[in-house]
Amino acid sequence: MYQRLFKILVPLFTLFICAICIEVGLSLYFGKNDTYYIWRPHLEFQYDLDTTVLNGVSPIAHSSFSDIGARSDRITEKHHTKIAVFGGSTTECIVLDQDKTWTQVLQNALNTSSDRDHSGFWVGNFGKSGNATNHHVLQTAEMLQDEQLKDTKLVIYLVGFNDLWKTIEGLDEYVNFDPEILKRSAFMVVPDRELPFHRRTGTWKFLKRTRYNYRLQKHDKKKLADLYKQIRKKRLEAEKTTAMPELQAGLDHYMKNLDSLIALCKSTGKKPVFLTQPVLWRPDITAESEKLLNTYFENHENLETITLYSCMKLFNEALISVADANHVTYIDLFNRSEEDWFYDDCHFNIKGAKNVAEIISTEIKPLLKP
Repeated sequence: MYQRLFKILVPLFTLFICAICIEVGLSLYFGKNDTYYIWRPHLEFQYDLDTTVLNGVSPIAHSSFSDIGARSDRITEKHHTKIAVFGGSTTECIVLDQDKTWTQVLQNALNTSSDRDHSGFWVGNFGKSGNATNHHVLQTAEMLQDEQLKDTKLVIYLVGFNDLWKTIEGLDEYVNFDPEILKRSAFMVVPDRELPFHRRTGTWKFLKRTRYNYRLQKHDKKKLADLYKQIRKKRLEAEKTTAMPELQAGLDHYMKNLDSLIALCKSTGKKPVFLTQPVLWRPDITAESEKLLNTYFENHENLETITLYSCMKLFNEALISVADANHVTYIDLFNRSEEDWFYDDCHFNIKGAKNVAEIISTEIKPLLKP
């Protein structure tokens, strides 16, 4: 009996010791984290894209994130003027190669036109797909405390699309959000102190990173193209209405968040700059552009393009109203946009990103003077 028990316990004890050794090794590798990161520092990946489906984008879109989790260059001592940018996927520009994103083009434009050295401006891209102003309030509060960002000059926000989407598709979740769920979607990495014990372990962090890397591999060229084709087909075939949805509760919440963003920036001595959300939706949209749209609601009536345009116009007007009331700068991209800026409803192609960067560069130069 003892011999049989010994044969069972020895392998189990050996397995336990191995697990402990693996955990210790992984814990040393990952270390202890006490900081918020919107994106995991030093994360890198790339997408191969079908440019016949996504018109005007990069055939290969490489993304790399700095030591503070920005899709941007690493901050160095040469950067005398820092600009932080928050937004959703229209800021992230995930299907554009890194040097084609509007934030990177903006940085290059500012450095090229600078009377000082040609490498002193830094523009940090903290855009994250699906994030709305609920997320940006959290992100602004945490990220601007980072030692490298305390002397940030401007904070730019390209917002509105996701707030509109959430107002139509899930108002209650948007207005009465769960703080913990919100935090998990605003930050890819949160401090260990806010995690349950098992999620602080090196083993958990390793499995989570492995799962994320595996999911990235599923976004291959054909699957992404097929996904866009399917959603566009759904939208074209769906029955649509011109009736305006009820937006007031969402608009009120949106304006409250904008006030919060302004207060956060001013409390830390930074200048906020708001961009109205440009979209492909327009009253005179061409038939060709109509085929590129992929706004499809699962939990709400689908809307005609003219109605979507009117909804976005209301959110942009709300942003302008808040900016004026608080005497802060806004740049109206909504009324200056062109149809050939986009590969779908709101995401910029290479030309759109370049034009947006040029407009912003011109408009913010007076704010950057010493």
